Amino acid sequence: MADRDLIDSKQIKNGPVALRKEPSPDAKVLCLLPDGAIVSFEDDTGGTGYEKVRAWDEESEKSYTGYIPEGQYESIGTDLRNFRAQGEVISRTISLRVGPDVEARKLATLQHGETFTFARKEGDYIFVHYDGGKDGTSHEGYLRADLVVYPARHIVLNSGGVPAYAYPSLDAKQVSELSAGTRLTVIEELEDFWVVSLRTAAACIAKNDNVDLE
Repeated sequence: MADRDLIDSKQIKNGPVALRKEPSPDAKVLCLLPDGAIVSFEDDTGGTGYEKVRAWDEESEKSYTGYIPEGQYESIGTDLRNFRAQGEVISRTISLRVGPDVEARKLATLQHGETFTFARKEGDYIFVHYDGGKDGTSHEGYLRADLVVYPARHIVLNSGGVPAYAYPSLDAKQVSELSAGTRLTVIEELEDFWVVSLRTAAACIAKNDNVDLE
């Protein structure tokens, strides 16, 4: 890999492939990786015939780090064809990490409204490509899924004086009055309201002729 901040992704071929605890055919099997599963390269093992990878097991819904035999995968690197939809940060800030864990090393900090490209979900995290690093660097890593939306959708207000409510009811407290042209990121679509991100908090906008979905 040219940049260790880019996670080298590999796709399992001729699966299922055993992910083992140690680089040995006799080591404990952590999980079986099906054909087409995506794993992230961690380290080579110096001629053992195995590579250390991190993988998500759909059956147990857990992330494992272990070893797979060389040649049981094909490298897909950082090809953006593997990334499917644009997402957006709705919290004040969020850490992009090398693994799906709060203790994993931090690669970058994304701010409210910043965008990324979504690849896949792994438990409480999503694996993404992010182009907004310092000095124009790109990263691939993990974001907490509850602090972002993907794919990102937006509404635009075509008139002024549109009320934003604390919860989805016209009787709810009005938390803001928004001007024409305001563009808001959709968190959730309800029957009669849009739940949107408003200055890092959630607010509700009534569905009517004053609101257009982009």
